[in-house]
Amino acid sequence: MQLNEILKNCLLALASRYPESVVNSNEDMLDHYTFLAQTSLPLQVLALLQAYAPQTLETPARLILNEREQAIYLLDQSQHMPVFRIRCGGSTLPQLAELQSGLTLDEKLKNCLLALVSRYPESVMDLAEDVPTSLSFLRYVWPPACPPLWLIKLLQSHAPALLDAPACLVVTTGQRAIYLPDHSQHTPAFRIHTSKSTMRCKERLAVYLNAHLVPFQLQQHPRTFSAQRLAESEHIPSKMVAKQVIVFADQQMIMLVLAACDQINLERVRAALGAHEVRLAREAEFAATFPDCDVGTMPPFGNLYGLPVYVEQSLAAQQTIIFPVGSYTEMMRLSYADFELLVQPTVLAFIQAPAEVIR
Repeated sequence: MQLNEILKNCLLALASRYPESVVNSNEDMLDHYTFLAQTSLPLQVLALLQAYAPQTLETPARLILNEREQAIYLLDQSQHMPVFRIRCGGSTLPQLAELQSGLTLDEKLKNCLLALVSRYPESVMDLAEDVPTSLSFLRYVWPPACPPLWLIKLLQSHAPALLDAPACLVVTTGQRAIYLPDHSQHTPAFRIHTSKSTMRCKERLAVYLNAHLVPFQLQQHPRTFSAQRLAESEHIPSKMVAKQVIVFADQQMIMLVLAACDQINLERVRAALGAHEVRLAREAEFAATFPDCDVGTMPPFGNLYGLPVYVEQSLAAQQTIIFPVGSYTEMMRLSYADFELLVQPTVLAFIQAPAEVIR
């Protein structure tokens, strides 16, 4: 698990996913915060900071929980030394079907969504059939099987104030929903499914594009296992065929999108991002992020999977791009302008120059 957010949201996510975890403060990094106990529960740290240093809760932070490291970094202070180390108390990751302990959280909507994706990372959401009238505008932009992180992005575009509205997240054996008390205290706004969506990438992307009135073309092709082979088999200029490469930049997973004929220069990626370290992700590390795709066939819509997207500037110069849609035998043709409008990628220069490419 990794979360890049403000410190408040990282502590909420930690308390949600590992309610019995404890936090050890790094005295070398927090020598001015004498009010913090050396060992506390995440919500205790949150309460103390709210009382004595509320501005600290709004600072950029990174929560890391994996086999090698359990820590929280304050990125404005240090990207290499954590301010808190975490002991999860022997807790294990909650399985999707294990709802006995449940989850209830009264917070603003954005924090409820972050807590949901933290504890149930494969959850998806539906707009409630009897959604309050004041939220009916969401019917026109809502994609089916909407992941919580995508809902945050959707609301940032269409109703940013709603993310700060009071909300109640309830995940129990009897109910899985989010309520917005300002709109209705008895009718949920969103219903939650904590199991994987069965919708495949092609169907999900088609629904998303249709909802935004974006034209596209789907096409079958002979089975291929790379973007370059796709370009060759369909006699398409390889500069139009987009390939997606997943990398880790300072332990954050991101998506790079470039033309099939180009190769990535990781040093240029590192320099462009201002990162300390950049490395290619292994298939085993990103396969679960794209459960609706065959390995290596994810589309360049990283925003639908909660990933930042960076596009090579030479691909951004194309009028039309072509890319896989979750299988080895299907592709989609789309205007780059429409792609850019929906995904809002960052455009960078990160490919190897022709003289650098080893043939």
